[in-house]
Order: sequence, then C-alpha cells, then structure tokens
Amino acid sequence: MQATRHAEMEAIDNLPEQLQKNGLSRLEVAEKFSKCYLYVTCEPCIKCAAALSTIGIKEVYYGCANDKFGGCGSILSLHSSSSELSVRFDFNFFPNFHSCSSFFVLCKPLFVD
Repeated sequence: MQATRHAEMEAIDNLPEQLQKNGLSRLEVAEKFSKCYLYVTCEPCIKCAAALSTIGIKEVYYGCANDKFGGCGSILSLHSSSSELSVRFDFNFFPNFHSCSSFFVLCKPLFVD
C-alpha cells in the first residue's frame, strides 16, 4: 500500500490483483468492477473520478464535497454521460454519505491532544 496515493487508486489497483489471484480472467475482473460499490470520506478528485468511470465502477459513496478538485459534481461531472471522456461508463454517486463522520475522520488530527 502506498500512503501517498488516493484511496480510490489503491482500490482500483488492489481489486484486480486480488481477483486474478483467484483465477479470474480480465473480462471477469471487469465484470466484478461493474458490480462494485466504493465508499470514501471525500468526493473523488478529477483524476480518480475519471479512473472510476473508465473501469466501470457501479456506485461511489462519499461523505463531503471536494470543492477544489471534485470529479463527481463539485468541479467536473465525470460520472455522467455528458462528460468528455472517450472511454467511460456512467456510475452513480451519493454525496453526503455519513457526512458528519467523514468530517471528523478528516479533521481528527486537529482534535488530538
């Protein structure tokens, strides 16, 4: 695990590796992605939203908006058919999922004594 990478990219890299260890083909791995749900504390950035769209993930749940780099509606809407990505799939996204908890997870270092 690379500590400097976004959680979405870790998930994208980790799942195929795990599935291929179980003997699944690339097509079967792609099919599994189309049934995946991803939960993250903050809205995926533009790069991560584009990657999630390209792999065909089903749904993304996030706690708080990313007003600087958000790729699921805050800045760009890379999850929908209207985006300009050449190879992509629509995915559903659900903002404000446990938003209070997400806020405290993101701010926890500020409250440590």
